[in-house]
Amino acid sequence: MRLLLVPLMMLCAAPRNHPVLTNEAWSVIASLGLGLSNGYFGSVPMITAPSRVADHQKELTGMPTLPTESVCRSAVGILSPAKTQPA
Repeated sequence: MRLLLVPLMMLCAAPRNHPVLTNEAWSVIASLGLGLSNGYFGSVPMITAPSRVADHQKELTGMPTLPTESVCRSAVGILSPAKTQPA
């Protein structure tokens, strides 16, 4: 599903002057789909990882998941405007 949403978002913005999909509903649908799937695929590993290891390693497994997720999302947020700025 996510593999289809990225090209859909691209069709909402490209070509720059005359996008293929001009209705804003397409970009809202694609954005909602990406947001929901990102929340799901980001949460499931944090929830299930501690249950898949031995009891004495559960705390050690659960601790790095939140900071790792936060750093990755922050990096994407910082780098994405740089990618969209015209050269």
